Amino acid sequence: MDLALNPLFVEELLRRLTDRILQTMEILFSRFRFDGVALSDDYGSQRGMLMSPAHWRTFIKPRLAEIYSLAKRHGRTVLHHSCGNIVPVIGDLIDLGLDVLHPIQPEAMDIVQLKRDFGSRLTLCGGVRTQDLLPAALRNRSATRCDA
Repeated sequence: MDLALNPLFVEELLRRLTDRILQTMEILFSRFRFDGVALSDDYGSQRGMLMSPAHWRTFIKPRLAEIYSLAKRHGRTVLHHSCGNIVPVIGDLIDLGLDVLHPIQPEAMDIVQLKRDFGSRLTLCGGVRTQDLLPAALRNRSATRCDA
């Protein structure tokens, strides 16, 4: 709702969050050697994006551009976790410098189509059904466990 009703508040909030992330990244890059950064923001639901792609491009994309750019300047791989169907903005994420997209929920996106459309420019991580397969496997594993 704030995207539509209070866009100035959203801008200020996201500016402050982005500045904090960038400051933290600078500290980490100066003190430690590691291969990549992992970001996590859920932009999608099972049926589509949580906000319009236009709102995402207005409010989120410019901040991600700064974050990804800093990681790339420091030679880091960028992994981004975002649940749900975010197909409308995957091309944008790649253009910003995304290397790995996670979790690729089959319940929300067609992994075969994603591979066709983006596989030459993006590593897809995941593709396991998280709403039924994993929970069922965990239940079955604990039900057959012998704690004698």
